[in-house]
Amino acid sequence: MAIIGLIYFIKQQKITALFIIIPIILGLLPFVAGSRFLIFSAPILAIGIGYFVQLLFSYEAQYKTIKHQSSRYISVAAVVFLGLYSSYSPNTFSMAKPAILQLEYLPLLRQLNAHTPADSYIWTSWDMGYPIHYYLDKNTFADGQFSDGEKLYYLHFPLAADNLALSANFMRFYSEQGVAGMKTLYQATGGEVEAFRLLKEVLSKKPKQAKKIIARKLPNLSATSADLTTVEQWLSFLYPKQNKAIYLLLHQRMLKTVTWFKQGNTDLATGKEVGLPFFLGFENLLEDSTGIQNDKIIIDRQKRTITDKSTKVSQSLSHLLTRDNNGSKITRFARLKRQQYFAFEWDKTSGYGAVMSNELSKTSLNKLFMRKKKSDYFQAISLKSPAYQIWKVQGDVIPLFKNK
Repeated sequence: MAIIGLIYFIKQQKITALFIIIPIILGLLPFVAGSRFLIFSAPILAIGIGYFVQLLFSYEAQYKTIKHQSSRYISVAAVVFLGLYSSYSPNTFSMAKPAILQLEYLPLLRQLNAHTPADSYIWTSWDMGYPIHYYLDKNTFADGQFSDGEKLYYLHFPLAADNLALSANFMRFYSEQGVAGMKTLYQATGGEVEAFRLLKEVLSKKPKQAKKIIARKLPNLSATSADLTTVEQWLSFLYPKQNKAIYLLLHQRMLKTVTWFKQGNTDLATGKEVGLPFFLGFENLLEDSTGIQNDKIIIDRQKRTITDKSTKVSQSLSHLLTRDNNGSKITRFARLKRQQYFAFEWDKTSGYGAVMSNELSKTSLNKLFMRKKKSDYFQAISLKSPAYQIWKVQGDVIPLFKNK
C-alpha cells in the first residue's frame, strides 16, 4: 500500500518529490542495512499510506452505487486496521527479523542464548554488545553506542592479562562496582597507574593472601568514604558478593583484529602498547614426518621455524604447543638475543592453530581459546573452537559471603 501510494505521490507531485529524494533513499536502508534503520522508513511509509488513502477517495466519481461506495470505506477501514494491528506489541516482537548486517552473528547468538541464563551478563568484544543486547535481551558491558576509551580498556584489560585469577576477579569486581568503583579506586590510590598496579597485585591472589597485601598497603590508601577504612572493607570492595551470572564469550572475529590486546595491554604510564599485537590463525593443519603444515605454512621442529610456503619467508619460534584429547604439551626452544620470535600453538584434534607474538601467547584469552586451560576461575560451557567458546566466570569469594 505504501509503495503504491508513494508512486502515486511521485506521479502527482513530481517537483515536490525531488526535495524528499534523500529521505526516500534513507527509507530503503532497512532492506539493505538492517532493522535498526526502520526509523528512517517511518515518515516515508506514512506519506505512502496517506497518498494511498487519497488515491482511494480520488476515484469517488467512479463509485455510482452504494456497493461501490461501501467498498471504498471498507478499504480505508482495512488500512486503519492494518496500522493498528502492526503496532500491537506481541506482533511487533514476533515479526522482528535479524538485521542484515549481522546475519553472520546468528549462529553465535543462538548458541549463546541456549547456553546462558536469561538474566546473565555477557563479557565479550564491544561489537557483539549490541546484537546480544538487542536480540537476546541479555546484559553486556560495552557496545558501539555505550562505550568510550575508558570502558573499552576495562573491557579488554582482563582479556590481555596474563593471569586467569586476575582476569576473573577483575570481571567480578567491575561487574559489581562499575565505573564508579574504578573512580573510587583512583582516588584512593592516587591515579590510574597505581590503581591498576594494586588490582594486579591483589586480584591475582586468593582473598586470604590478598588480605595481607591490603593490610600492608592500607596506610597509603586514602579513605574516600567511611566504607573503605579497614582491611575487611577493602577486601569486600575488591571481592564483592557475586550477585550476577557472568559468561565470557570468545569468538573468531576477536582473534582476527586483536583490538583487545592493543587496548587491554597498553602501558597506562606511557600510553604505549606493550608487545606485538599479532595473531594469525590457520585451519586444516596436519602433522607428518616433516612437521606441522597445511597449504599455506609449515612448522619445522628441527629448524624451530615457521615458514610461509608462498614467500619462503621463515620466522624463529620461541615455543611450540600441541594440544590433543590428552592435554597440552609445550616445547620451548633456545632463543638468541636481538631476534624476533613467535609462538605457535595448535589443536591436533580440530586441526586449528595460530602463530602469535610471545606477549599475546601469555594472555588469558589465549590460555582459554587456544589451550583451553582448566582453572577454578573459568568453567567451560560450550567450546566450539575455532568458531566460539563460552566460559562461565567464577571469581574468588571471601568467606563472609560463602556462608551466606
